[in-house]
Amino acid sequence: MKKFLKIFGLLFLNLVVALVIFGIAMNEEKPKTLSGQEAELLAENMLQALDIDAWNATNYISWQFPGGHHYVWDKASNQVEVKWENKTVIIPSQNHMSGKAWVDGEPSDDKDLLETAWTYFCNDSFWLIAHYKVMDPGTDRSAHLFEDGSLGLMVTYKSGGTTPGDSYLWKLDDNYRPTSYKMWVQILPIGGLEATWDGWVTLNSGAQVSTIHDMGIITTNLSPVQGATTLSEIGLSEDYFSSRM
Repeated sequence: MKKFLKIFGLLFLNLVVALVIFGIAMNEEKPKTLSGQEAELLAENMLQALDIDAWNATNYISWQFPGGHHYVWDKASNQVEVKWENKTVIIPSQNHMSGKAWVDGEPSDDKDLLETAWTYFCNDSFWLIAHYKVMDPGTDRSAHLFEDGSLGLMVTYKSGGTTPGDSYLWKLDDNYRPTSYKMWVQILPIGGLEATWDGWVTLNSGAQVSTIHDMGIITTNLSPVQGATTLSEIGLSEDYFSSRM
């Protein structure tokens, strides 16, 4: 038994050392960027390529996120329903502590559920619509020149969400549509980790969303995604929220 534990301990130590070396090798420092009109124009072109007007007109959107998170977002009245396991929470998307929660269909006064739903929503909605948030209040934008001569857009979130200070460097194609971004975020110990923005679909409202994000070690699939101007267009009754609030 002692011999087994010793061997196991050596294998575990080797694994830890390998992961540390991998992290050091993969880690990238944030690149130098320049703020100014060039970065602002880059962001504007990106939003126009993705039809920001169609996104603004999308009143309702539903999607699923890996881990069993289900969402129905009423953008028109700033409410979002978050479902996971046996829990359902409806929170205002801008003031999450005033929402309502249910467990197994029964009302719950557990405020932690509201906080958990808010954390899920902030993360999971970002992977859905980060491309429409590059000019949100509280963001800084700057431009980075890649080695191939193309320009990338660095966006830093100084406020909002659950991890202010996170930065994302977008790579764009010749039509200003995102192909990937690199991340410098608090939740990840490795700086510069890249995620693709693939599997683009156009919703009923005309808004465009990416449903596949490949990070090499893991791929995030958002499916199915629906977006429209009315609840009935995504298969829900028009009193879906009002009947429970």
